[in-house]
Amino acid sequence: LNDDVLVYVKTAKGFRSGGQNLRAPNTAAFIPFRPETAISYEIGFKGQFFDNRVRLNAAAYLTNVNDIQRSTLIATPPIPPSTVPGTATILGNAGKARFKGIEAELTAVLFDGFRVSASGALVDPEYVRFSDLSGDRSFERFTGVAKKQFSFAADYSADLGAAKLKLHADYSWRSDVPVAEYNFVANP
Repeated sequence: LNDDVLVYVKTAKGFRSGGQNLRAPNTAAFIPFRPETAISYEIGFKGQFFDNRVRLNAAAYLTNVNDIQRSTLIATPPIPPSTVPGTATILGNAGKARFKGIEAELTAVLFDGFRVSASGALVDPEYVRFSDLSGDRSFERFTGVAKKQFSFAADYSADLGAAKLKLHADYSWRSDVPVAEYNFVANP
């Protein structure tokens, strides 16, 4: 928009390669799986203000993941002498997921030698579609994803003649991160 303010729109496409379940328990489970593809859209703002003493960056994004790869349950033929069909857990294309989020960061030089900064992010991951032989699994949580996180920091530096003083303090926080897909009494 001008020398100090940038507004942008971005789209990107990425993938995780397909493959085969080489450690499948039998030949019936030796099923190839397709690549997982992700298409993301982002809109953002980057600006510097007050003689470049304040910097603000913010972005909102949406990512759609098609053919998401997850451990899924499949049927397997009986293994003789049994006549009962079995199941196997293999890597497969389970469905579609969507991630929506916002991120922002602020840095400000309050006075010469003293700078504060803050950042924050919110993400909402959800399965649009996810099922296998056990049924609908779209209610499951995403493991390893913190829905909220933020951080603060302060830095001070001063010349003391032959020496230089540098101080730094920071704090960061993130919400609970699920380590298992299911949410039930024993696994809240």
